[in-house]
Amino acid sequence: MKKALILLLLVVCGFYIFSRSSQTAKAVLSEATTAALEEPVRVPSNSVLESKNSFLPPQEAAANSNVELKLGIFEDIVLSKNDNDPRLDSNLKYLNTEEKQAFMKKYFEQKKESLNERGLIVFLIGRNISSLNDLSFIKNVAQEPECKSFEHCEKTHNDPKDEHAGVDGITLAYPQIVALKAIGNYLKSNPSAQSRAFALEIAATASNSKNSKIKSIAEDILSNSL
Repeated sequence: MKKALILLLLVVCGFYIFSRSSQTAKAVLSEATTAALEEPVRVPSNSVLESKNSFLPPQEAAANSNVELKLGIFEDIVLSKNDNDPRLDSNLKYLNTEEKQAFMKKYFEQKKESLNERGLIVFLIGRNISSLNDLSFIKNVAQEPECKSFEHCEKTHNDPKDEHAGVDGITLAYPQIVALKAIGNYLKSNPSAQSRAFALEIAATASNSKNSKIKSIAEDILSNSL
């Protein structure tokens, strides 16, 4: 009988201890949940959210950053309208393959009437011709249809005077003139280049232009290459 009472007492004590432990655990869990719910949500900063290069490999991120930097400098120079900006011969003097591709894309995004901007891009790429891809770009520029008017390249100006003569003729053909001058400089600097024939072909096509300035430059290139 004694043993039965002791056993019963142990069971009652055990149940009591278990009940108290469960209540304590629930109280702790409730407090933790409440604290978690009341904790302010931490939102990443804008610099993290807006960074384009955050998850790129270091080399690729650096390359993208350099391209964006040079395009930004180009935009600054265009806005300032300063053709003598020293950054043209420092920051933008040399363009690597990725940078050239970015500037080529920029060229075709420009309005056809943005003659100065387009001409400047051709100049930046044309003074560093180092591949057939560069020459192909120069060829595309040189063979573009002539701009007929400052207001709209594809429409003839109402003014009866010939815009293809004199200063207007030069300005309207500015990208093409810069492209041909780049070809001339390339041939002088690379007289034995394998792409020489391709460069001469560009000049030969331009020599048939109706624009007297383009025609004259192209003919000079051909005569100096004999």
